[in-house]
Amino acid sequence: MDILFVYTAAAGSVLISLVLLRLIPHLFPLLNTISILTSKYLTYPYMVKHHRLFGPWTVASVVLHLVYIAVNTFFLVFPPSSMSDASNRAAKLSLINISFLFAGSPLSLLADILGISLRTCRTMHRAAAWMAGAELTAHIVLSGQGKNTSQNLGFLLGIIAAAQIALILLFSLPFLRTRIYEAFNRIHQGLACFILYATWRHSPSRSHMPRVLVIIMIAILGLTFIFQTVRTLYQNGVLSSRPSTRVLVNLMEEGLKEGILRVRVKLSRPMKVHTGQYIYLWMPSITFWSWTQSHPFIVTSWSRKEQPTLELFVQPRHGFSRSLARHCLPSYNGYLSFLGFVSGPYGLREPVERYDRILLVASDVGIAAVLPYLRMLVYSSKTYSARARRLHFVWQLLLLTWNQVLTISIYNESGTVPESFGYHERAFVHSGKPDYRGVIEKELSGDYFRKSPNQQEKQEASLVTSTVSASEETRDKLRSITREFLKMKLKLFTLDFQP
Repeated sequence: MDILFVYTAAAGSVLISLVLLRLIPHLFPLLNTISILTSKYLTYPYMVKHHRLFGPWTVASVVLHLVYIAVNTFFLVFPPSSMSDASNRAAKLSLINISFLFAGSPLSLLADILGISLRTCRTMHRAAAWMAGAELTAHIVLSGQGKNTSQNLGFLLGIIAAAQIALILLFSLPFLRTRIYEAFNRIHQGLACFILYATWRHSPSRSHMPRVLVIIMIAILGLTFIFQTVRTLYQNGVLSSRPSTRVLVNLMEEGLKEGILRVRVKLSRPMKVHTGQYIYLWMPSITFWSWTQSHPFIVTSWSRKEQPTLELFVQPRHGFSRSLARHCLPSYNGYLSFLGFVSGPYGLREPVERYDRILLVASDVGIAAVLPYLRMLVYSSKTYSARARRLHFVWQLLLLTWNQVLTISIYNESGTVPESFGYHERAFVHSGKPDYRGVIEKELSGDYFRKSPNQQEKQEASLVTSTVSASEETRDKLRSITREFLKMKLKLFTLDFQP
């Protein structure tokens, strides 16, 4: 290589770097404008709202799915080739998409590694699964054209693997998954392991790529399993002198429909849990099949240090939670102790303390998921470790049976409003449903916001975050309202799980 070419490339790189460093500060306003427009017209608006069978799908989600389909279709049909080549290409594309499905287990761990929300990770997982299924179908159709392959063991195993994928996709449909939720994960994992075996046997020995991908998938699964197992054993004090993890359960109100379970998890080792994070709880002695199940629960306690005991609130619905409530019925208002194992914590941490004004929204028992934010923000405001100057909590109730920055608005849909509520003029009870648009407009107007003259610049850069633990209808309404106020730097954050 000519030494003058090296000198020219180095000098050009230095000049380009200096120009880019000069331009970067001017790009921030442009990037901010693009971000607002993207959120307003792509990320926030729904093209398909919540439905019993599918959804919700945002405009961005639909566009990205269409791009994903177009890219896979392009690599499948271009360049034009014979049926045999197209069949092999479909098989390889299907296997590449399947590889992502085995990238990590559970999905909560993969989501944390990638730095995305669990909801986004599930969407990607689902899209890759459907794409793999479609390409596998194309592979079977194209490979079966004009061939007598019924006596070929590899071909039959491929057909069985395709049937397993179709079965997984069928069970993944919402109306079926909710009915077999207790067994869904284990059925899903069992079928996935068989697919790996069938793919290995189906792959021709002369083709190295499919088997290399299968080995990589098995290696990733093995590593994540070992990591999860060692982490769980360490957290729960197994094979050590520490006491085992105990789960204390109390039914707060009598009756399976009305009762709320208060769960206290006494950990073998203290655990640091941030606001909005959740754990997986395994309690093998609740039912005959509970040893095969672990369930996610959002942590409702908060401490700036590691917590020796975690608090959870569980609303009994069906399956595991209802069985747990039945155990507590005979000892109503008392605690029952169970052996348990904890894994986690999982979930991204939203740094709400860096915002000037914060609106928290919850409905009914969803307040339990918001409590850690209230505790953290009130504590941070007392210790001057948070930027928050205004904190408004809206709690929407179907039935209604302090700090200087805190205001609480309770909306009672039953219409019954007590004459007085507290003595600090911080909590207000209203009848009917809340006017979320009016609430957000008042918070953004700054009428309740105290600021000194030297805070003017920070006030202009303030953000409002709505941490939502509410019903689907309320979340959709808040999403629509947030879209209208993006230019005022309003941000919506929704929790992964609710009680």
